Amino acid sequence: MVLLAQHDWNLKPNSDFSPQENIFDARSELPDFSKIKNTKEKKIKFFEFLRPKIRRANQKIKYQQVLMQKLTSEIKNESYHSDNSKKKLIRLGVSYGLKKENVLEQLAELSVRIDIIPEALVLAQAANESAWGTSRFSVQANNLFGQWCFTKGCGLVPKNRSGNAKHEVRKFQSIQSAVTSYMKNLNSHRAYKTLRTIRASLRQQGRVIKGIKLAQGLKSYSERGDAYVEEIIRMIRQNQLE
Repeated sequence: MVLLAQHDWNLKPNSDFSPQENIFDARSELPDFSKIKNTKEKKIKFFEFLRPKIRRANQKIKYQQVLMQKLTSEIKNESYHSDNSKKKLIRLGVSYGLKKENVLEQLAELSVRIDIIPEALVLAQAANESAWGTSRFSVQANNLFGQWCFTKGCGLVPKNRSGNAKHEVRKFQSIQSAVTSYMKNLNSHRAYKTLRTIRASLRQQGRVIKGIKLAQGLKSYSERGDAYVEEIIRMIRQNQLE
């Protein structure tokens, strides 16, 4: 398990940034993948289960991209409700880890943060971190990505946690919320700035955003560093995820 963001980056259910919120509240139960003995079948079922949730989370991000552009335009044009637009834009920026007082001066940075995470990368990391949906944390906490939290009782205590450590493995209400939180973490935490820089460069060049490319920015996701990155890339290729 690895240290991710210490913050809850999820947007509140009734925020301005969640159109048709019920679309993003898919709380389907995690199947018992341990009962599937055929490895190929298990992989297929795991990917089939996660793909709709990944697409929902990326759809939400795309909506936020459009919203940011709309709010920015209203502010620049000094429309009659530009003050309200500023407040909404600041809230959006804060949800992506920017300081409240700096949001309006860091719109370029915010645009880099609000972008999709390739399906292939999400699938490979989820499979790796959760042992194909069979780990204790995935089954008991809906946590497929090894995300930590630091408030007592916020999750499950790792059995091998050292005596002076305070972290727990975060518990999620649903797999959907875990996927959304994971994406927000990659898009917000300073540890993944390289990933976002790679993605922004691909955007500027008009190239497709590939999981294999973005995986290069995951050295901080695991203490294994480069070895972890290589393993994720290998999983993407072996499972023909892109």
